[in-house]
Amino acid sequence: MILGVITIPYLYYTLKLYSLGRAVRPEYPWPHLSELWKTVVSGLGFFLAKKAIVWLTIDWNRRICKDQNDPVALEKRADKASRYIFMILYFIFATSYGYYTFKDAPFLPWWLGGSGTWEAMFEGAPYVKNAPGAVTYAMLQLGYHGGDLVHHHFFAVRQNDYAEMMVHHIAASALLFCMIFSNFATIGCVVAF
Repeated sequence: MILGVITIPYLYYTLKLYSLGRAVRPEYPWPHLSELWKTVVSGLGFFLAKKAIVWLTIDWNRRICKDQNDPVALEKRADKASRYIFMILYFIFATSYGYYTFKDAPFLPWWLGGSGTWEAMFEGAPYVKNAPGAVTYAMLQLGYHGGDLVHHHFFAVRQNDYAEMMVHHIAASALLFCMIFSNFATIGCVVAF
């Protein structure tokens, strides 16, 4: 509740900044709110992929997990291990796609595998030139975190860390949304990468 109240001004001023920026520099390649379809589709896709991977790996995880004599603990561990397999695959995908998208960008520093400089991500601020695919990368990240927010609130079994995880999911989703539409995709994508 408190985090929701805190994020509302950020969301409000993000949309206000977005509208003002589009009015002042309409020729600038602003992300469009209609591009949020990428977030919805990717969130649904990641949700379904997680369910499929859990379904495909849970029997194998049941056989190799400890606690074979405790069915409740065994089921919990097997489910957790299956979700972690999905997370490994997702982060391999996200890192690979991020590197493919940003490797030639002028703002990806050498220590992250690029040939640019950290300072280049601030050139021309607040109208920084985004790398091709940066907004799509950010939308996919928002889809993953937004999908986790929806899953955690509506579908997951509530555990003792429910509130902490909701804070994490709300904060991550709000930060990604604000990053995209406040035109800080260069900085935010490097941080998310």
